[in-house]
Amino acid sequence: MSAPLRVAFSPEAFLWQEYGGVSRCFAELVRALGGDGEDGGAAHGGGSPAIEATVHALVHGNAHLRELPRGRVRGAYLPIKGDLRKLAIHLPRAAFEAAVALRPPALVHDTGHAFSARRRRRPFPVLMTVHDMLQEADPEFARAKSRGLEEKRAAISNATHIVVPSVGTRDELVRLGGVDPSRISVIHHGARMPQPGARMPQPAAEHPCAGRPYILHVGARRRYKDFATAVRAFAALQRSGFEGDLLTVTRTGFDAEERALQRGLGLREGSVRTVAADDAELATLYAHARALVVPSRGEGFGIPILEAMSLGCPVACMRVIGCAEVAGDAALLAEAGDDVALARNLADLVDDGALRHGCVARGHARARELSWENAAGAYARLVTRLVG
Repeated sequence: MSAPLRVAFSPEAFLWQEYGGVSRCFAELVRALGGDGEDGGAAHGGGSPAIEATVHALVHGNAHLRELPRGRVRGAYLPIKGDLRKLAIHLPRAAFEAAVALRPPALVHDTGHAFSARRRRRPFPVLMTVHDMLQEADPEFARAKSRGLEEKRAAISNATHIVVPSVGTRDELVRLGGVDPSRISVIHHGARMPQPGARMPQPAAEHPCAGRPYILHVGARRRYKDFATAVRAFAALQRSGFEGDLLTVTRTGFDAEERALQRGLGLREGSVRTVAADDAELATLYAHARALVVPSRGEGFGIPILEAMSLGCPVACMRVIGCAEVAGDAALLAEAGDDVALARNLADLVDDGALRHGCVARGHARARELSWENAAGAYARLVTRLVG
């Protein structure tokens, strides 16, 4: 039996985030590559050599890394807040550079942009992930973050190969970044959630699932996430007789602009709420929601869509990059920014039992198709080809 191919994941994504979609996706890939997925079996059959994937993060405050099995992480969990976190980033980066120089792996996966941007010559191939091109497509944001985007362009230029999570992102990378399509591989993400009902906050009577129906929204709300469109659609749904709430799972409360929008639409007091939830609580929220609403004007992938479908929650989203590709035929789609059509789709999912049942069934099938085990298999084949 041949020795496993050693793949070293750089620490950047795990240093920026305590929780977050980017670091979570890398952690789930590392878990699946080690055969630690839900099926417990080998993650990458089909004749591919085994992959020994490790994350090199000397010290980190990332919750997703903390949950990985022992041996997957070279480093220690040390929650660091505020300005200290910015200072602490430099030490793990330097330690990673030293580790791969002293003992070169078969391949490095750059989880940010800094490693690839700095290294033009190396004794191993470097793979990087481009999660989306939404910043490049937004002229105002591109001007404000020009330095970061310049580093991203340098990383793309220097990387041996690039992974993207969707065909739409690949096409945008070719269009906006001028990248040769032969240097890009599409590997869809997966979703892994605990069984619903595993955790309930105390007291249980205060749980959002208790009593009232609700529409669920998950994640950030600003810029291209376009939460305002979801609020306007919910207002129309409320005017049509829906007596439930709109819950947004987030760690930040509403700002003045969001509160003003809700008042201006005449929404019932307290009917739009923020909810903090860990994975176990989020799984329960998905399982009991009337629908998940995803109003984004674009996504790199859209993991909440897949999470919801895996737990039997029907989805109303927009016909945009990332979302439509992930949803397939299992969701109801509206054009970006069309709150009227989005409200109609939400009403159909709430009121039409047959339509809802069909979306749930197709959603389960789509979630089985897009799994972390399948992603790990595609990744292992790509690594084998690049190491060559």
